[in-house]
Amino acid sequence: MTHQTKTNRLRLVYTTLKIRPFSLNELTVLYASSGYLKSRRQIQRDLKEVELFFQEKESIKSFYVLKEKYFHIQSTLPSIDDSNEGNALHYTSFNLPKSKPNESSKRALINEAISKNNMLFIRDLKNDETGDNFSFTSKKIQIIPVLMIFHRNNYYIGGYNVSQNQVVIYGIRQMEGVSILPKTCKPKDYYYLVSKELDSRFGVTKNINSNIYIIQIEISNVLSEFVQNHTWHHSQQFEKKKGKTLLTLTCGINRELLGWLFQWMYNIKIIEPKILRTYYEKAIKEVMAVHNDKKSLVYKNIFETNEMN
Repeated sequence: MTHQTKTNRLRLVYTTLKIRPFSLNELTVLYASSGYLKSRRQIQRDLKEVELFFQEKESIKSFYVLKEKYFHIQSTLPSIDDSNEGNALHYTSFNLPKSKPNESSKRALINEAISKNNMLFIRDLKNDETGDNFSFTSKKIQIIPVLMIFHRNNYYIGGYNVSQNQVVIYGIRQMEGVSILPKTCKPKDYYYLVSKELDSRFGVTKNINSNIYIIQIEISNVLSEFVQNHTWHHSQQFEKKKGKTLLTLTCGINRELLGWLFQWMYNIKIIEPKILRTYYEKAIKEVMAVHNDKKSLVYKNIFETNEMN
């Protein structure tokens, strides 16, 4: 076993347990589907070593459901009571979603469907949050629910759309009339597909195609310290080359990546690939056309429909 193989295995455990709790049995299935044929004892040892990947305030927790033990990685943010700043610490409301009365019950329903191996029915899927509903298909959707995702203070479901025969990620707030179907399924069999798709995306937004790109971004030196102090994607790597700070990502290209790049305005430069530069420049032209009243302000997905299939 090479050191790199073990590192990849521990990274798999780390990213998995940050998404949702997993039992030892589920981790055994996950290891096997990922090509790691390890004993339960080795998996337990990996659970102890995974702390090498912990960010500040992260820790591994466990709990029991009936007689089965579950593990998950918990991130604890400082509260006003336990911080040194005391009452001087103020939290902003930036990017916090407004709560809806049925939000928690909807999440509970989804988790129940996953735990009981039942398919999920969505009566109406509103709008488009992740690109997986860019065609605005809205009626009577059936999916195999696989995992819950918490991203940018919002909940999403990762699953397998039966009629489309593909992995999808939907925002919980998009889903109306959610119910559990009597049809049984095997979410564990789709875990590898869903997690692989999620790892390939920058965030949760659908990629323009099935390609994985080596993306290289030059970041201004003043901004680079801030960017390096955050995790944006599990593949990120920073290097200093001839006085320049370069960020390398290995993932697909999507709307969320483009929006993230625009966040840094003129403090970044796309080095490669060419296709990303093309979309970036196309987005600038679209913005200018709207602001110069050459185009009406309507919702538009800059990625062409045929590229999203």
